[in-house]
Amino acid sequence: MRTAIAVLLIALIGLASYQVVMSQVGSQAKSVNLVGNKLVLKGFSNPTVRISGCGEEIVVNGSTVEIPVNCNVSVEVYSEGRLVFTGSFSLNP
Repeated sequence: MRTAIAVLLIALIGLASYQVVMSQVGSQAKSVNLVGNKLVLKGFSNPTVRISGCGEEIVVNGSTVEIPVNCNVSVEVYSEGRLVFTGSFSLNP
C-alpha cells in the first residue's frame, strides 16, 4: 500500500513538473516571414520590431510590419522586452 502511494505521489509530481515546463515554453510556433516588403510575425506576444537600413532606423510595434525602405535591412524582433529574433533581408528589386 505504501509503495502504491509513493508511486502515485511521484507520478503526480512528474505531471506537475511537466505542466510547469510546458506553460513556460508555450505551445505556439513562432515564425518570421518576409512577404513582399512586409514582415509577418506569428506566435510572438506584443512584438516590437527594430529595422535598420539605408541609414535609417525604425521601431514599430505589431505583428505585420511594412518595411518603408528598399535596401538591405537588419531586423530585430523583441517580445516581452527580450530579443527573440535577428536577421538580415535584401529588399533590392
